[in-house]
Amino acid sequence: PQTIPASVSALADMSDAFRANDPSRFLKVTREYAGWLNIEHPEWAGRTSYELRFNQMQPFYHSMVLYVGAFLLACTSWLCCPQGLRKSAFLLLVLALVVHSFGMFSRMWLQGRPPVTNLYSSAIFVGWGAVVLTPPGPRPGPRRWPSRPAREPPPRAGASRRGSRRPPPGTRAPSRPRAG
Repeated sequence: PQTIPASVSALADMSDAFRANDPSRFLKVTREYAGWLNIEHPEWAGRTSYELRFNQMQPFYHSMVLYVGAFLLACTSWLCCPQGLRKSAFLLLVLALVVHSFGMFSRMWLQGRPPVTNLYSSAIFVGWGAVVLTPPGPRPGPRRWPSRPAREPPPRAGASRRGSRRPPPGTRAPSRPRAG
């Protein structure tokens, strides 16, 4: 006869108590299961509480909101207040990158593997890489118009063929019919 592991029977008891709408029994079985987990796998206890807090913080959602805010500030800086809004957009972008990095590295620690194992985590990593590898724009400051390039010297005689009647060097001029 095959024995049922304690974790499976505890989960089945929790499921039965939940379906029976018996909160006191559900709470009792859940506490027993948590105690069993702390004894059998103490290394999981810290990770599970951290994962709970991580999921409640929603770092990827908050970084997305900050990225959108930085984008809107940058777009608004084209219309008015370029210096202040551009600097605010950049600082908001840095804050979003910090939150995004925290979320990505936390997920790596929780899962124990690199962040490119499925489509969701790959998208998170690609977004993070795009922000990290994007070069910063021009430094905020007074607007400087580009100076005009120096005028080119006039072409040397024979260097420009446009509008010239002289044949290229080493060739004969076509003969003209003579009148007369």
